[in-house]
Amino acid sequence: MRFAFKTAPQNTTWPDMLAVWKEADDIEIFESGWTFDHFYPIFSDSAGPCLEGWMTLAALAQATRRRSPRRVIPRSWPTWPPPST
Repeated sequence: MRFAFKTAPQNTTWPDMLAVWKEADDIEIFESGWTFDHFYPIFSDSAGPCLEGWMTLAALAQATRRRSPRRVIPRSWPTWPPPST
């Protein structure tokens, strides 16, 4: 069995998100960490801050030692949004 954690990059700051990932990096049971790829907050004030998914993962991968950063629902560019039919 594998265990992972998920953080939402909405209504937070980079230092706060990084602190959570660094703490999780020291918890042996977690084999990966996940974040989402929405362009704006989806569970709170949609005008609030939201860290971009790919850039956040790249920075988290660089800043942690053992975790495998993953992204929930990666979008395929340039097929998003889907073309009208």
